[in-house]
Amino acid sequence: MTFLAILIVVLVYSHWVGDHPLQKKVSFAGYQRWFTNRALVSGWRFALCLAPPLVVALLLLVLITRLPAGLGAIPWLLLSLAVLFYCIDSINLAQSIEDHQQWLKGLSTDDEVAAVTARQHDFMMSAGYRAFQSVHPVLFWFLLLGPIGALIYGLSRRYQQGLDPEDAEALLLRQVVYWLEWLPVRVSGLIFGLLGNFDACMNVWLEGLLSFKASSETLLRELVHKAISEVDYSDVDDIRVFRDMASQDVSAFQSLLGRTLYGWLGVAALLTIIGW
Repeated sequence: MTFLAILIVVLVYSHWVGDHPLQKKVSFAGYQRWFTNRALVSGWRFALCLAPPLVVALLLLVLITRLPAGLGAIPWLLLSLAVLFYCIDSINLAQSIEDHQQWLKGLSTDDEVAAVTARQHDFMMSAGYRAFQSVHPVLFWFLLLGPIGALIYGLSRRYQQGLDPEDAEALLLRQVVYWLEWLPVRVSGLIFGLLGNFDACMNVWLEGLLSFKASSETLLRELVHKAISEVDYSDVDDIRVFRDMASQDVSAFQSLLGRTLYGWLGVAALLTIIGW
């Protein structure tokens, strides 16, 4: 059933455009505000906010396991899908990439190569990290710990997004999310290597395997850069040459992210085969 849940999520996510109706129907923001407005010690608000939904999910799982043999599979699948679809984000990456490609096509000789190169780099970093955060860690923790694992990451991300940058808990949540993403970003990097330029990507992957210095966003950017054999634009001084090279890199980037989703499906299949 775990593999079936991942298969359904990957197929739906691959064609998902528009808003996230489930998150709109069950808003976490209002629920979070009740806790953040309480005069509680920093850190306790976060723990107390996550505890009720985690306990409810755990109780439902316990009830499902107590059902007669053969009757618990469908309820478990439905609960897993509800948790997975609530925790993943709809970022409409295809539209973002299309907008960026249109921007590249509109470049002219009046544009400065240094400025457009910086924008290209920023887009590749932010889009790659948003795509990663939207689904990869959720799949990882679901495969490792089931619905509870996916819910821990998904709600931690929601809680972080709802905090003011000046909030005392903001630093704590950055650390929490960093550690929750530490393993998933390395699994995604391994998939990048298997689906892209293996040698170049694996060199970066091995260097970052046990590193605690680089942020998840920075490491992911380097892994993508190597996996798609992205061009070094530092020697490019012709805007037309840059435009063509950058457009090819963005297309390769989009293709890699699409294939990586099915790479996660392969991970789920492998775990199913070995009996995880």
